[in-house]
Amino acid sequence: MKMLLPLTIVVLLASGGLEVQAQSAKPSQRPVVTKKSGAAAPVAPAQAYWYDGAVRRPLAIDPDAVADFTQPGTAAPRGRPRLTEASATAAGKAGANVSPVFRGVGAPASEVRALPGGIIVTLRTASTAEAANQLLAPFGLSVTRPVDGTGLRWVVATAAGMAALETANRLHESGAFAAVTPDWWIGVTKK
Repeated sequence: MKMLLPLTIVVLLASGGLEVQAQSAKPSQRPVVTKKSGAAAPVAPAQAYWYDGAVRRPLAIDPDAVADFTQPGTAAPRGRPRLTEASATAAGKAGANVSPVFRGVGAPASEVRALPGGIIVTLRTASTAEAANQLLAPFGLSVTRPVDGTGLRWVVATAAGMAALETANRLHESGAFAAVTPDWWIGVTKK
């Protein structure tokens, strides 16, 4: 019985048995339909970028936070940073291992990234440390250690923060290497 009424209406309309007139609404009476955005906040525009292999990835800098990689009693900038509020004193400390906090553009909930210093250079062909240093000499850099035993990927020391990002981008854009990427610290998010 429930199907009979809609079927009857369709048959009557199709056969022309009922006249249907559309009424146009005045522009001021038309309903306004809006869609709610799925994002809670607008995504910041790209303020920086890095190369993930051959893909250029945009980055947004968190203006309210910095990552401080200074470890008490050590000069090494590796390890888990202290994420603190951005301030002129933290960013301006002489010799500090401080980095801006980055996020991927287009993904407001993307992981937090920072640059403790260092880049990873991928050569076009496997080589020794001496050959890698010859390729890096025009840039005033040298290898620190191999990433693996292939002779293709090498870690190169740089300062922490934007210096690492700028150096990685400059080397990648030179075309002298297969790829150059920052040696990122990536924050772990709980699911």
